Amino acid sequence: MTENINNIFRTVQAETQCPFAKSADITFARSISAEFSIPEAAQQLYEDITAYVQEGIVTAPDGIAVALPNTVIGDDFKSLTSGFNSLYHALKINDGSNEEAIAAENIEDPGWQLTIAGQRLFTIVFSSLYPPTNPRHIHEANTTFVFFQPVQSFNTRMPFDKDSAEFRRLKADIRSRFTEAGRAYDGAIHDDPREAAKYLSPQQ
Repeated sequence: MTENINNIFRTVQAETQCPFAKSADITFARSISAEFSIPEAAQQLYEDITAYVQEGIVTAPDGIAVALPNTVIGDDFKSLTSGFNSLYHALKINDGSNEEAIAAENIEDPGWQLTIAGQRLFTIVFSSLYPPTNPRHIHEANTTFVFFQPVQSFNTRMPFDKDSAEFRRLKADIRSRFTEAGRAYDGAIHDDPREAAKYLSPQQ
């Protein structure tokens, strides 16, 4: 069952218009049970992310994905937003942060990024709640994936400095491919300097 669920994400990866994502070396956490609460899901996921950071990152350097039923993380976009925030909070608690430390984090700071087990991770949500025209759409009903990408993966795969003209041309080319495929990116979201603003894209 887990392999079948993970194949859904493999399909998304195969169909993406981004050449870097298409060829990414990734792995999967254990799928989250439909019976789990958010704290239970976070505990299992934290164990898998920690194992990934300690060992799995060597063979799958571009990230780890986890499948969650929408009934666990949110079965409409409002509850998905709330569920994702709760999952993030519970992951940080498992990682040793206390409530005061989490509250003091400034996620509006462009320099902020999720860190688990000492590893900085870019995070992106894919879900069946996104419409088919959205690049984050998952074909399978009642399914959400959260993908965690080590920050060094960007540096390894991206051949140009982010401030260079070459990078801007490459970014424009990739966005053009998505638009031509009928799954245009929201440029304002992806150009936002805040990392946290990119994690969970507005539903459109």
